[in-house]
Amino acid sequence: MKEDEKKPAGFEGVGSLEYINVFEEFSKDVLLDMAACMKPVTLKEGETLFSQGDEAESMYIVIDGRLQAMVTPEEGKKIVVMEMGAGVPVGEIALLIGGKRNASVVAVSDTKLAELTRKDFEEILKKYPEIRVQLLKVLLNRLRRSLLAKVLPEYFGEMNEATFHYIESQFEWVHIERDQVLYRKGETADSLYILINGLLNVVEEEKGKSPRLIGVIPWGEIAGEAALLTDEKRRATIYAARESDLVKLSKAAFERICEKFPQVMITISRILIHRLDNRGKRAQQRNIALNIAVISAAPGVPIADFTDRLAAALSSYGPTSMLTARKIDTLLNKKGISQITDDDPRSPGLAAWLIERESLHSFVIYRAEDNVSHWTRRCLSRADKVIIVGDANASPAPGIIERELLSSDPESISSGRILILLHPDGSGLPSGTEDWLNRRSVQRHYHIRWNSREDFERLARILSDRAIGLALGGGSAKGMAHIGVIRALKEAGVPIDMVGGTSMGAIIGAKYAMGSDYEGILEMAHKIFLDINPFNEYTLPLISILKSRKIEYMGKLAYGDTDIEDLWLNFFCVASNLTTSKLKVYRRGPLWKAVRASSALPGMVTPVVQDGDIYVDGGVINNLPGDIVRRQCGVVIVAEVDPNLNLSFRFDTIPSPWKVFWSKVIPFKKALKVPNIFDIMMSTLLTGSVIAAGRVKQNADLVLAPPVAEIGLLEFKKMNKTAEIGYRYTLEVLEKLDEETRKKLLIR
Repeated sequence: MKEDEKKPAGFEGVGSLEYINVFEEFSKDVLLDMAACMKPVTLKEGETLFSQGDEAESMYIVIDGRLQAMVTPEEGKKIVVMEMGAGVPVGEIALLIGGKRNASVVAVSDTKLAELTRKDFEEILKKYPEIRVQLLKVLLNRLRRSLLAKVLPEYFGEMNEATFHYIESQFEWVHIERDQVLYRKGETADSLYILINGLLNVVEEEKGKSPRLIGVIPWGEIAGEAALLTDEKRRATIYAARESDLVKLSKAAFERICEKFPQVMITISRILIHRLDNRGKRAQQRNIALNIAVISAAPGVPIADFTDRLAAALSSYGPTSMLTARKIDTLLNKKGISQITDDDPRSPGLAAWLIERESLHSFVIYRAEDNVSHWTRRCLSRADKVIIVGDANASPAPGIIERELLSSDPESISSGRILILLHPDGSGLPSGTEDWLNRRSVQRHYHIRWNSREDFERLARILSDRAIGLALGGGSAKGMAHIGVIRALKEAGVPIDMVGGTSMGAIIGAKYAMGSDYEGILEMAHKIFLDINPFNEYTLPLISILKSRKIEYMGKLAYGDTDIEDLWLNFFCVASNLTTSKLKVYRRGPLWKAVRASSALPGMVTPVVQDGDIYVDGGVINNLPGDIVRRQCGVVIVAEVDPNLNLSFRFDTIPSPWKVFWSKVIPFKKALKVPNIFDIMMSTLLTGSVIAAGRVKQNADLVLAPPVAEIGLLEFKKMNKTAEIGYRYTLEVLEKLDEETRKKLLIR
């Protein structure tokens, strides 16, 4: 729906002000006085009406022609954000709060406008003071309706003005504050909601258990859509992660819409079916729109420099604005307006200005002050995500803002928090992160090296849902191909923002997450699999064939006392809990112990016991954990070595062990080629997760399968050759990628 479709036939000038929705509640007397003050303005194609940063002293109404609004981020080129045609007001917020323009407006054709200056409007306000409140209300409603008009076509198809107004009339507007409940699990599902502005958290609440975040709903998405098809109770509780605006559609209203527009039911049904078919896939957002509040964990943290560098990195992915209390005061030319409370008469005007600013940018960074001020509260109330920035070398104790404004938040709110620990450089691995995490509730944490531009670029990809995650599958000696895969990706310029693995994939991925390069990982593999060689230390085969002494020694040698949370890259590995038959995902704790559990091949290696439960190789349940990577990354690469062990026999029955033995030791006797016990155990292990791996590969953005069928499962002496196979194969695959995939992987 386009606003200029609303203009009546014969619209020619300012005499039709009653048709402009900004003034729709004004009396005839007010409109006549306004029309008397308006002056004609003419622009030639290509001329600028006003520029971003100019003082806002007037509003305009487009009489004829078209305009484009463009935003220039703090760093970057101009980006067109909207077009405006006849009947559309331009810069109307200037009438109330003035300040500086949020965007530049240029004529894309010869255009006629009518201008009303703020000075003239203030004279009208003296005569009709009651219209200030009316205008504030209309401005906020217009901004929200504009966002609604962007969302509805996705669910109801393209629509003209009459269709839009009818559908809009069936909705009820709902506004909820941060941490407010939209509905609770178990309530009757008699309506659905569409989120127009803000962010919602989907929380699982069970009696006797802490609330658990199970999903988020970004703007433009539906909440509670099951009410359209069933009469079931609500399946989860929905909280507002921040101040949010929604429209509510009752079941009765939906039925009325479907009766008038039958195609709507088909559209909604297709959307719901598509969602059911794509459960587990990460939702692709229509346009990233994110508000980020940044607070310091303690005074003295260089939060100003941090936000400047973050804004520069985010600007690669969309228009980015960074706001501070001082900047707001400057832009609006009103000292102290950033600190006004919600009950201040100017608060709706400031809210309208911020909503407009947010609608013109993909990312808005709200930089809080070091104290608990009204501006700091406003930053948190408007944030989709809250970044807590701390000095990694300072005290991990929560700062005053965390203690007073965040400590009492439920999990539904803290799920949107990210801890950033700043390091001067990468001269040594981080340490002590566990203490930081134990003292606060955050969803994720990341280590940022102050001298590393790549770390800020990584954070920008993570925040913009463009993070690239790598999942490495198991496969014993065949898994040495992963070392070559990592080398090829790095040489091609593909950034890896997160790595996860199973068994051999965990062993290699963990070393890479520590910051090791190709040579370092290969050197580690030589030491632990050739020099130490855990496969020649046998034990009485009551629990396993191999002892665990060498295996534990090589884990400590490879990773030392490093904890998972102290790695430069976010890392996880998986193990199978035989006690509960569930998958265990290790994200914290001693790295060597997690990798040890992930690679404990049942029958070959002694299982790991933790808290009374028995853990073995993660490949029993999930040998290719790309699905876990997908929960955190917008782009997923999976690397799976050939699991085909070719266990076929050319005999009617399996030969006896002695017959196989003598065929191998007697000279000139042809050796019988039969699978050994390790081959059989590995095949048994992988068979259970083949189907799951197939689903993971279907949902991945890039699947790598180095051809290592010729490499035996215990042929670690060929690790250099195996790594080279992975390297050459990956380079060939990357060279043949289509342009869309290359763009996702940031290959230039």
